[in-house]
Amino acid sequence: MGYMEANVCEKFCRFYKPEQNEPEKCGSYEFLRKNLTKREIVRAADAAPAKPDFSSDDTISEMVCAECAFRVDGCDYRDGVNSTPCGGYAIVSHLLRNSKASP
Repeated sequence: MGYMEANVCEKFCRFYKPEQNEPEKCGSYEFLRKNLTKREIVRAADAAPAKPDFSSDDTISEMVCAECAFRVDGCDYRDGVNSTPCGGYAIVSHLLRNSKASP
């Protein structure tokens, strides 16, 4: 298991199945992988609360979800089904909340 799966999927995603090696990853996984270093991801995953902060939902929708491979077939969270968002959402929301709090 790589650091992304260990810090993003296993810790935060209720959809994660370690026995299945999914070729496609969720939008927040890809966003974090492309924009943060390994060290930043590990630190953010350690600091992020288990429950996401939804105050930046519109921003996350534009920055992350719009590019998500799973939106094509339907994302339960974005489609309004009573579902939690993908695992990386909690990390991205934590990073956005903390960046707004910084001077």
